[in-house]
Amino acid sequence: MRVSSTYGKKTVFLDLKTINHRTIFPTSVQIYTQMDPSIDFLIDDCSLQEIPDDNSWLTEAQARINQIRKAPVSIKMKVRGHNMFWGDDGHVPYWVKGLNSADLLQAMQHHVNSMVSHTRGKLEHWDVNNENLHGDFYERHTGNPDITAQMFKWIHTQESGVKLFLNDYGVAVKSQYTTVWTPCLSFKASAYRDQAIQLKKEGIPIYGMGVQGHFYGSDIDIVGLKYRLDLLAEAGLPIWITELTIQEQDENKKAKALESLITLFFSHPAVEGVLLWGFWDHAMKNTAAAITTGSNVTPNAAGVVYQRLYGQDWKTDFSHAISSHGPVTTSAFMGDYSLKVKNNNHVIHTETFTLDKAGKNLTIHLQGTYTCVVVSGIRNRCIYNK
Repeated sequence: MRVSSTYGKKTVFLDLKTINHRTIFPTSVQIYTQMDPSIDFLIDDCSLQEIPDDNSWLTEAQARINQIRKAPVSIKMKVRGHNMFWGDDGHVPYWVKGLNSADLLQAMQHHVNSMVSHTRGKLEHWDVNNENLHGDFYERHTGNPDITAQMFKWIHTQESGVKLFLNDYGVAVKSQYTTVWTPCLSFKASAYRDQAIQLKKEGIPIYGMGVQGHFYGSDIDIVGLKYRLDLLAEAGLPIWITELTIQEQDENKKAKALESLITLFFSHPAVEGVLLWGFWDHAMKNTAAAITTGSNVTPNAAGVVYQRLYGQDWKTDFSHAISSHGPVTTSAFMGDYSLKVKNNNHVIHTETFTLDKAGKNLTIHLQGTYTCVVVSGIRNRCIYNK
């Protein structure tokens, strides 16, 4: 940040504070209810994975989305849509499996139109066809190998502003669909990267790549993980870690692993966001992955690490006296900011703005004089060192 001032000959103080991060959602995923801003976690999480035959689930989902969106501005909770389709045979609705290809295509389009009519303007993201590298039900039963591309087009036509994602596993935690050495060819093939590149080449409205992050144990190869993220980044799309869990009974080991992981994710230039796939032992099947416990949602060792990084270490809190004698320079994490100009401990001007990779130029006029503020964002201030 460079600041110069011609506000008379008085010393002016500048206070810069992060309001919200642009890179981390406090938790996953689609539909949640109550929030407690004092602990920076959502509570009473309810992911609606089992959908009953009637429409009661949709009414409840809409109510939950609306409640989140009415949260205080200081929380600004975002909501993802996970997912529009899931091509794994075990997760395809039973009534769909008996349709012929023509009826299936009609049902799929109706599904998109109906869902978007209820969620339009309320979601940041949609995972379009979940785990497409592992499930090809819709390709097989429509007879169209490019049906996933068509899904992207359908959703984009209904709501052009929502960001559309691939989402898959075995692409970062493991190398199954990232780095494959073929015995007869001397090159590396990356199925997930190549899928994203192909969609981009075809002009499909894909925004990003969802990378599931379920870690089983705390012994994590950070160097190998970074290598695979670098490969995925070659697609030139933002990466989101969409389902982060660490299943580890030893809370201290889990805390150390969590700090290493989210430091890597936060500092990697291609990773735009991170979501925890649950956090509370009262609302998770795999309680060993919880970072808060008990009826009071008390952070364990891993939860304390998360709160420190997200709530303290990776937020900018900068105060400095400025005058006309020279610039003040600092760095700031990307996010939403409140900039206050004070004179004699009284706030004489407040400016809110968002700082992204491009930086920010602000000119603040104060009673006929001005303070010129140039803000440059440095996101990877916490580069992971092995």
